[in-house]
Amino acid sequence: MTDWMEYIGEAGEIEHDGCRLHYRVSGSETNPPIVLTHGGALDLRSWNAQIPALIDNYRIITWDSRGHGLSKPIGGITLHGAAKDLKAVLDHLNVRNPILAGLSWGGYVIQEYAYHRMGSVRAMICLDTTAVTYTKLSKFESWSFRHSTFYHRLYPYGFLKWATPPAVAHDKSVRKYVKEAMSMMSGREFITFWKAVSRSLHFDESYDYPFPLLIAYGEEDNAGSIKGCAEPWHQHASNSTLVTIPRAKHCANQDNPERTNELILDFCSRL
Repeated sequence: MTDWMEYIGEAGEIEHDGCRLHYRVSGSETNPPIVLTHGGALDLRSWNAQIPALIDNYRIITWDSRGHGLSKPIGGITLHGAAKDLKAVLDHLNVRNPILAGLSWGGYVIQEYAYHRMGSVRAMICLDTTAVTYTKLSKFESWSFRHSTFYHRLYPYGFLKWATPPAVAHDKSVRKYVKEAMSMMSGREFITFWKAVSRSLHFDESYDYPFPLLIAYGEEDNAGSIKGCAEPWHQHASNSTLVTIPRAKHCANQDNPERTNELILDFCSRL
């Protein structure tokens, strides 16, 4: 069983734009790099089940996005700023042409990084997320998403920490981890973060991904419009593969790590 509370890999920190960014590195420097970016209100430990499967063949970089985990303070977080944080970490580690993987918010961050050509990308793995540039929402959905911070303000953060774990994961140990990771953020930090999420989408129908793209989501993921947006995204992205992960909710890589690891390894082996 995976220990979600364990910190894996050699720890490091850099300061960028007023935030101390925490990262971990596992595997040989001679191996091709793969960079794993966690979901919102989680931290780098959410990838603990993937590291043993990848470590023999890849140099693995995990990191805490601004305001999450050990990367503090949150400051004025934006999606574009988070992508620049990622670039700072990769530049510091001299990482070139990585495979980028991201879950939920992490999927937004790596898409933003690639869209603005902040660095070369070998391939991208987007888990339980939507397309930053190709998520078609109705006017009502768009308005609701942009104003969703207001609704989060209505609930005490303690309630969100109680309600979120069973909504995003089946596994009890994952639920325990989710609550613990969320407790590393304050309610004020969460609202600041969610404001960034609600302003993340920027539609650009002309954009296509100039590298292989894996889109995957838990078959029981009911977060937002992830399921409904997956097929149109796949049809639009000419070099993409779409897969569902069985027996998994929003934290699919933690709910079903065996299947997630198989998908990642198979996808990477064909690059």
